[in-house]
Amino acid sequence: MARWFWAITILLSTSCSSESGEPAGDGGGSGSSGKGGSGGLVASGGMPGAGGSGATSGAGGSTAGTSGTGGQGGPSCGELATQSGWPGALCEWNGNGVCGGQGTPTYDCDYCCSTGGGSGGSVGSGGSAAGGTGGGGPTLGFGYPVGDKTTSPAGGWVVWQMLGHYWSAYGGRHLAQDISVPGGTGAINAPVYAIADGTVVYAKANSSSYKNVLLIEHAVGNGKTVCSFFGHINPPTVSTGQKVTRGQQVATVKNWAECVSGGAPSNTHLHYVLASEALCAKAKSWNSICGYDTGGPNGLPRNNLSQEPYYYTAVNDACGAYTVQDGLISPTKFIDDHHF
Repeated sequence: MARWFWAITILLSTSCSSESGEPAGDGGGSGSSGKGGSGGLVASGGMPGAGGSGATSGAGGSTAGTSGTGGQGGPSCGELATQSGWPGALCEWNGNGVCGGQGTPTYDCDYCCSTGGGSGGSVGSGGSAAGGTGGGGPTLGFGYPVGDKTTSPAGGWVVWQMLGHYWSAYGGRHLAQDISVPGGTGAINAPVYAIADGTVVYAKANSSSYKNVLLIEHAVGNGKTVCSFFGHINPPTVSTGQKVTRGQQVATVKNWAECVSGGAPSNTHLHYVLASEALCAKAKSWNSICGYDTGGPNGLPRNNLSQEPYYYTAVNDACGAYTVQDGLISPTKFIDDHHF
C-alpha cells in the first residue's frame, strides 16, 4: 500500500506547493449550530434552541410523546425524555461520557440522560420507532465522511496517513487524516458526506493543492461544537451558511493528478481534519487549515491508528493552528466515541 500511494511526486508548483493550504484569505460565513439542540439519538421534536419555543410534536407524530416504540422492546431516548418531563436528552455511546454512565439504557442509547438548556416544551417521540427527526435542534451523532459512512476507521476506506505523523518531504507533521481506497483511483469523484448535522462555515476554491476547501461546524452536545475540514476536493455541492444533515453529500474527492503537477491518479485521497471548538473559531477567518506544521520527527508511524494521538497541538504551522492547545482531534477516535 505504501508503494502505490506514497510514491507521490514532490515536484509541486508554487500554487499547489503542498497540503499546507493558505494561512489567510477571504474567510467565510461563521455559522454555528443552535444551542440546546436535542442530544444523541433523541426522538423528534428535540429540545428547542436557545430562546426558542418548546416543540410539541415529532416530525412524524401528531402530539408530544405519542407513537409507539415499534416493537423495539422499550422507549427511545426521546420517549424517555417526554415521560420524565426533561427539556431534552443526550445519548451516551461507546463510552463518550456524556451521561457519566449514570443515565437510563434505552434501545437507541447505551445511556439516556437529561440535559438542561433551551426553554419550554418537551421532546416529542415522533411517528416512528426511532422517533423521527424533529425540528428543535440538530440530531447528534457522527459518521464517517466517505464510503458506507459507518464502518471504522473511515467508512470502509483506509487511513493512509494519520494525524501527527512526521513526513520529511513536507518538513513537518501531518495535521489531518488522509483516507482513500486501495489503488487510489476508486476514490476519484467519490462522494464526500457531512459527518454530522451542521452549518457550512465556508465552501470555496483554494490556491494550494487542496484546490477547494470546506469547513462545517457541528454540535456535539452540552453547547459544545467541533468542525470538519476537507481538502483535495472538487467544488463543494453546498454553500456558505447552508444547513446540512449527517450523511448528506457535500463534495466529491478530486483526482490527485489535478491537485499537484505530475501527481498520479493512484494517489487520490481525501484530506480531512477534525478541529476543536477553539480552533474552529479561529479557522472561520482563515482560508484554510494547514496540512503540515514544522514539528520534527516524533516516532509516530504513518498509519497505525492505535498510536494516533487523540488530540494534537500543531508546531508553528503557517496557518496558526499552533495557537490552540489540543486543537486537532483524531477523526477516527472521535467519531468512534460519538458514533450515531
